[in-house]
Amino acid sequence: MSLSKRLTTVFWLALITFVISGVSGIFFDLRYYPIARKMLREIHIWDSYLLLILMIIHVIDNWTWVKNLAGKYCSLASKNRRMVITFWVLVISFIIINLTGISLHVKYIVLPHGWTKRIHDYVSYLFIVFTFIHLADNYKWLKKLFK
Repeated sequence: MSLSKRLTTVFWLALITFVISGVSGIFFDLRYYPIARKMLREIHIWDSYLLLILMIIHVIDNWTWVKNLAGKYCSLASKNRRMVITFWVLVISFIIINLTGISLHVKYIVLPHGWTKRIHDYVSYLFIVFTFIHLADNYKWLKKLFK
């Protein structure tokens, strides 16, 4: 499979899993269970693990872009300042979401349970907002994808 085709495939799979994970997480936060709570929990957990794998593949496939962004454009005086800030907020928040989510799943709690859950929830909302900013910053690639 060509890199271009794999980028497109991973993008769509990641987008679908992102939506499922985000919506199921929001349902939990609102205490709204359109399906059995236990089933919704399992969907959220396993879909989030799949999203983690897809995001690792996404970063590997876009490694040249990541290196350029991390090296050449990391100055806050850069014309791509928003893209740089968005990228680092996404990286840091994704790490926090996964560490807190995994610790909640395996019940290895470093912080009190309430703190871990709150951090997981609030950082997840931040991640959702910055994901939309990231998609907007990469609208040229998305425009080609929809042609």
